[in-house]
Amino acid sequence: MAMTRDILRYDRMVEHALRGVVREALTHAAQHGLPGAHHFYVSFRSAAPGVVLPDFLHQRYPTR
Repeated sequence: MAMTRDILRYDRMVEHALRGVVREALTHAAQHGLPGAHHFYVSFRSAAPGVVLPDFLHQRYPTR
């Protein structure tokens, strides 16, 4: 049986939902702080189109 085209784009729905979780967690932390030993690891692609970084960060993370 051939796969049908994914008209509903569940992959995009899941990505959107996960971004909402991150957004809500960061908002909560900004307003209330983090309890105990909780922490966040934030990463992004420094070489992605449109990303602007200070020179020292771009030198430290040129391909990430």
